[in-house]
Order: sequence, then C-alpha cells, then structure tokens
Amino acid sequence: MLLEGVLPAITTPFYPDGRLYLRKLEHNVDRYSRTPCAGMVVLGSTGEAVMLGDEETRDVLRHAASAAGPEKVLLAGIARESLSETLRLAEYAAEKQYDAVLAGLDEAGHHIAMVQQAIGAVQEVEANDKQ
Repeated sequence: MLLEGVLPAITTPFYPDGRLYLRKLEHNVDRYSRTPCAGMVVLGSTGEAVMLGDEETRDVLRHAASAAGPEKVLLAGIARESLSETLRLAEYAAEKQYDAVLAGLDEAGHHIAMVQQAIGAVQEVEANDKQ
C-alpha cells in the first residue's frame, strides 16, 4: 500500500475529569471524513496515546474506525512498552480495518541508546584498567 496525501494526526478528546469523550471523537472523525484529506492518524503524535490504558486505546480505535468515511485511510498508533501488547493492538487495528499501524518504539529506542552508552563506558573503563 502506498500512503500518499494528507493524513492529519487527530486529537483524542477528554472530559474534564479525564474520561474519554468518545461522542466528540466520532464527531471529529466524521468532520475530517468530509474534508479532502486522504485519511487520518488515530493515536498518533499528538501525545495523548501514552495517557490511555489498553482498553481505552481499543475504544478509541473502534469508535474512530466506525465514524470514518469508508474511503479514508486510517493509521493506528499502537506502540506500547510491551512487545506482546503492541502486537495485540496491531491485530485489533487490523480487525477494525485500519490500513496501517504506527509502532515506533521511541521510548524504548531512547532507553536502548542509554544502555548502549553505559555499556560502552563500562567497556572503556575495563579496557583502560587492563592497560
């Protein structure tokens, strides 16, 4: 599948008490579906995905998919710290007819880079001690 066109990352609305405002989400997705954009990114880079539990994530993905126009391309942000949960969410997005998923592990990549730097520093100290 070739992704082309404008795919805005939509926001996830909340009530003031922190609950998901799913009716407003459906309303927003319906409005985006009436625009010339090629599709939309649900739970993308707008930041609120990390605030959601796994069941809330499924609720957002389900409600957004049901409100989207059938011709719109849908991308689902599904990255989690847990690989197994990321895979479960990818399967769920596929069941809900999402066209692609965003599974970048930025946080994990950052931690891996820090660990690699620490390992390198330890190895350097050990090498200097042997000299």
